[in-house]
Amino acid sequence: MVKRATPGTPATETSPSETTGEAPISAAQDSRSRRIAMTLGKTLVWLLILAGAIAFALGRWVVRTFGHITLDQAIMNLDGAGEGGGKEFVYEAILEALVVPIILVISLWLIVRVIRNSLRKHDSSSTVRRVAYVLPALVLAAVPLAGAWSLGSALQVRQYIASRDPSLDLADHYVLPQLQESNDDSPTNLVLIYLESIENTFGDDEVFEINMLESIQEATADWDYIDPLEQYPGGGWTMSGIVSTQCGIPLRMPPSAGIEGTETLDHSSELNRMTTSSYLAGTTCLGDVLQEQGYKNVFMGGADASFASKGQYFTQHGYSEFLDRKYWEQQGETEFTESWGLSDSRLLENAKAELAKLESEGEPFSLTVLTLDTHEPAPRFASCEQRSEYPLVDATRCSMDAVADFLSFASRQGYLEDTTFVVMGDHLKFITTGESLGADFTDYENRSIFNRIESPVAGEIRLKTVDQFDMFPTILEAMGFALTDGRAGLGVSAYNASTPPGSLHQLSSEEREALIRSRSSDFFASMWAE
Repeated sequence: MVKRATPGTPATETSPSETTGEAPISAAQDSRSRRIAMTLGKTLVWLLILAGAIAFALGRWVVRTFGHITLDQAIMNLDGAGEGGGKEFVYEAILEALVVPIILVISLWLIVRVIRNSLRKHDSSSTVRRVAYVLPALVLAAVPLAGAWSLGSALQVRQYIASRDPSLDLADHYVLPQLQESNDDSPTNLVLIYLESIENTFGDDEVFEINMLESIQEATADWDYIDPLEQYPGGGWTMSGIVSTQCGIPLRMPPSAGIEGTETLDHSSELNRMTTSSYLAGTTCLGDVLQEQGYKNVFMGGADASFASKGQYFTQHGYSEFLDRKYWEQQGETEFTESWGLSDSRLLENAKAELAKLESEGEPFSLTVLTLDTHEPAPRFASCEQRSEYPLVDATRCSMDAVADFLSFASRQGYLEDTTFVVMGDHLKFITTGESLGADFTDYENRSIFNRIESPVAGEIRLKTVDQFDMFPTILEAMGFALTDGRAGLGVSAYNASTPPGSLHQLSSEEREALIRSRSSDFFASMWAE
């Protein structure tokens, strides 16, 4: 306001602080506030750039190491990833997706500071300064965007978002296995061998330097097989292969442990519960059915039980014995890979002794074996003659030799007379950008999972299109059990002449894939229920 002048006194202005009583804000304080705000803003920008760089590096590392994976696969393989198997993956991820981006971003920050300080000192023109500020800003702004794209692509986030359609529900096509009375001979024993990442492509010597499956093809020359055995959409890792072929469902994390937006917010608690005490507790799987029928179920594998919670699954679904890496170490075995576990050669030798013991006991049994030598990075063992420049070629050849030798042993001992043998890959070979043979698989059409079945009681395989869900009822019927409509889980037995109403086979390929990829939250909540 303006004071009125008295005679002989000039008019003066009154500052707002004089009328309000507030202390005036000094120019220094205002400048300091602006500097703090600018510093915070720049810090946030650089943190965003760092986050983008880490996301970009992590996405590229995932694709190079595992190929494009799903969110379920990423989260469900975190448990045990650094314990007894896959330690080098954890170390690589920390180095490549955390340490390297931090160093690069810090270096970039220093370079930008040096350039800008240099421009100030030399009093460059305003145009040069604008270019010096705008170009780095545009480049830096691209980093978070590139990071989001890289990680989103690696984890198939777009497909995940599309899968959240609430109108799709797998419960509409799921059935519990119902065993029928049969007048035929008693069901057989079972030997089930999962071959790590083995598909029929490995046997094409026009694509590769040799037929890597030759020995196992010869050992099973007169056995039945399913052509093609397809991997279910969204599958592609070991536990997904085991759960789909033994439970007849796709593997999903519990809705409350993921990012479904459910009422359960303690996700770490849910994941811990999922992987320690109740792995698919609401689901009826192969081991559950066989245990109820009086079978003794045994699992043998070279890797540690903790990786991807494999031990929790088997011990909670009817398996009374679980022989893993720790067990073999206690038995004095020495031929281990640092990455994963016991060599397939030694595993299959031990499987011979276990099979002979189970046969001698005279009680119904199932023996499940999981190989590992053909998992990347492929090992080189002294027991495997090196003939190729590619470790995976030799590892695959020697692994198949060990399996073929085991099957020949079983045949010589007469075990095929009362035991059904099922040999199949757990999933297709995952394609990575860092794998030397990746291009050969990528260019190959009509990829399918290797499989062989030898049963003393089963009939003819008649279903033309079979996927991993169908293996659950197929294995049971191969053993001599009769199932209502040949159905179990989401699958239909390959011994069916036709597909029953209500099965996934009644849908178009597009409808079927959308349904299989759906979150079906209520359905999976019941599958994981205590």
